[in-house]
Amino acid sequence: GQMNSIFLVIILIPIIEIYLLIKIGGQIGALITIILIFTTAIIGVYYAKYEGLNTLKSGFEQLRRNVAPTYEMISGAAIAFGALLLIIPGFVTDTLGFLIIFPISRKFIFNIFFKTPINNENKKNRKILEKVMNFFRILFNCIINFVQELGHLFYRHGLQEIHTLFLPRPPLSLLLYYTR
Repeated sequence: GQMNSIFLVIILIPIIEIYLLIKIGGQIGALITIILIFTTAIIGVYYAKYEGLNTLKSGFEQLRRNVAPTYEMISGAAIAFGALLLIIPGFVTDTLGFLIIFPISRKFIFNIFFKTPINNENKKNRKILEKVMNFFRILFNCIINFVQELGHLFYRHGLQEIHTLFLPRPPLSLLLYYTR
């Protein structure tokens, strides 16, 4: 179901990232690649902060007009998610992060994901807000479960045997190396 597809994405993205890092690193050199990753993370987080504050401001503006700031709430959650994607090293996550943070592309993404346009007058907003919160709940549950699983593995098998445990399963071993 929904849980499996998110888990698949959590495993697939690092594999694509590793492939791109190796390819791009081969073209422009390892050092420049690393500098690029740090630069996008720093710029991204600052821009996310700036966009987040703008969203907060317009949210308070809506509250003052006695309108529920649904769009701002969803935007705020999306910007936080975008910032998280920018912090994670890699080109795919960076691109996604920037697309979510920029207001124009964010609106475009919202329109693709949600059939009804999100604006503060729309009555269907509750459903959309619930969908967004549900997505974040599932995502965080996935991440927490994954971290707990790793914790149990480390606890049960000790640090030395852990990589032999992962070698038979390439995606997980890649993921482990990637998250270390």
